[in-house]
Amino acid sequence: MNKNRLFQKNDNSSLPNNSSSAFDNEYIKSLAVRVQKLEEGLEREQRENRLLKDELTRLSKIVEDRRQQTVLNVIQTDCVEDLSNNDEKQEVDFSSVDTNVKEIEEWLYFSTPVKGAFHISKKMRQGESMVCYRINPNSRTIEFIHSSMDSRLISYKNEYLLPVCDIINSPTSPSSIKMESPGEVKKQGDEFVIDQNNKIKIKLI
Repeated sequence: MNKNRLFQKNDNSSLPNNSSSAFDNEYIKSLAVRVQKLEEGLEREQRENRLLKDELTRLSKIVEDRRQQTVLNVIQTDCVEDLSNNDEKQEVDFSSVDTNVKEIEEWLYFSTPVKGAFHISKKMRQGESMVCYRINPNSRTIEFIHSSMDSRLISYKNEYLLPVCDIINSPTSPSSIKMESPGEVKKQGDEFVIDQNNKIKIKLI
């Protein structure tokens, strides 16, 4: 009897612990489910972050465009008031422009650049009140146009002058602008991009 019991005990000890193995399998499965949920949550957050980044870029562009338009409106309003008070038309200096019709047509006229570039769709007519620059698309040169609007441009030089011009002096209370040398642009698609190494050189007077 004792031997049979001993053999029976030894036989039972050699059997696998089925309950422990089942527990381990369930635990591993639960961990796998948690890992999968974490990965899905991370992917969802990354997707939302990309959407937020795209929306931020879109809103930033809207803000920049509206800021530029606000500055433009302010200067236009000031110019209209000046012309109304003085009862005279704005005088624009085109003395350096060739009177040949073909030569004049080769120049494109613009107001303020957007992010360092002039888009062809923003070109203006010669003599319009907000014209500040002219570009020759053949030679890729850009020139500043002196006008009675100079003092306004100086007041908003960060928007109108500095993106296009290098100011070579810093006088006290200037009211006029003189171009010392033209600058250069690069044609990129429908835009004329300012060559940062060859800006217009201007002097404040």
